Amino acid sequence: QWWEKEHQKEVRKKEREDRQWQVEVAATRQKAKSQGILESEDWGDGTWWVELGKGKWQEVQGQYFCTYCEKHLNDCTLKS
Repeated sequence: QWWEKEHQKEVRKKEREDRQWQVEVAATRQKAKSQGILESEDWGDGTWWVELGKGKWQEVQGQYFCTYCEKHLNDCTLKS
């Protein structure tokens, strides 16, 4: 019983942390988009592409791409 309660407590803690991470990432994504960061698309073949506008696509190395400094970003580096 004690072990079960401790395990459930850890599970709830992990779920809380995961929800908090998702909220942070969503807020960061919203801010990044307003600052010119584009979200790329995974085309399923191991490549990521971002639409630069007017039908022009560029292959990128990450989930996000900064059009100003041409950095390739992901959820962890997006905030910096």
